[in-house]
Amino acid sequence: ETYGVNLLERAKEKALTDGKQDTWKKVLVGKYLEINIPEEVTINRICLREPIALKGERIEEFRIEVLSGGKWKEAASGFNVGRRRIVRIPPTNISGLRIKVAKARSEEIYFSEVSAHLARQGPRLGL
Repeated sequence: ETYGVNLLERAKEKALTDGKQDTWKKVLVGKYLEINIPEEVTINRICLREPIALKGERIEEFRIEVLSGGKWKEAASGFNVGRRRIVRIPPTNISGLRIKVAKARSEEIYFSEVSAHLARQGPRLGL
């Protein structure tokens, strides 16, 4: 099951890993939302969600960095998050990740979920 286990669930940011849309974390445009985990995990998918029913869709441009080998490295960037954005990256060992919103419709941004997963690779799987 590709998205059944959130590999960030042991992070301290419970509002982002509880799977609920009515809990969220606020961050300002240009600042990092950082999530550290107690042990290294291998991921290739990162899912982002905004609480659009409560706060609206605000994010227009974002960047994701991962902490791998003790160094922050850019893993992906994208436009708009909304209800759910699934970001694909090469399989990477991480001990943390951070998200920076570069452009938004408001100075205050809300994330209701951040999750990371390891999707199986192969024909018709993990596409």
